[in-house]
Amino acid sequence: MLDETTNEWWTRDFAQHGRDAKSIFKTYSLEDGRFCWKTDRDGAGDIIEVKHKGPVGITFKESETHSCPHPESHIR
Repeated sequence: MLDETTNEWWTRDFAQHGRDAKSIFKTYSLEDGRFCWKTDRDGAGDIIEVKHKGPVGITFKESETHSCPHPESHIR
């Protein structure tokens, strides 16, 4: 989902990697048709400051994504 205030795209993080602070969401910017990873976030939407990010999923093409059929279920 696009946060129109920050212009960041939010996704659910179903892998939830991490030790103490589990990543529940990831945020991305959309640049030249590619999503670029910005931050991992906890369940409250707060940025997880100390988070190692491996090479998988740092960027991916917009054409490799699909929209959610029920976006209203993601709004709090």
